[in-house]
Amino acid sequence: MKYIRNVVSTLSAIIASAAVIAGCEAVAHATLTGEARFVAVTVGYGLGALAGSTIATFMGLPRVALAVSVLLAVLAVVNLLSFPHPWWFTPVTFLTLTAGWLVGRQIGGLLRDSRASTS
Repeated sequence: MKYIRNVVSTLSAIIASAAVIAGCEAVAHATLTGEARFVAVTVGYGLGALAGSTIATFMGLPRVALAVSVLLAVLAVVNLLSFPHPWWFTPVTFLTLTAGWLVGRQIGGLLRDSRASTS
């Protein structure tokens, strides 16, 4: 049973991260131009890490929260290699990914603890 929970938690965290990032990028590309798009994409990466980390930690898998953020970082590197980006994009993206992971881990832990205390 624990194996199934781990798989469901991991998939839920990855899907949530992907959905948040895709939504931010879709809005950015539809409404923004120039470097503002890159800012929105960077924010999307951070929010995606936040969503995935929160879900993984809430479901009791803080290591998966880190793995999701690392996966997002690897995908960000692929993105960085695919076409030119502003000079600031790389460091800011990795800062937002790290911040999203740290904050998501805290929020997920708080939610998990509050659920456990009300049960």
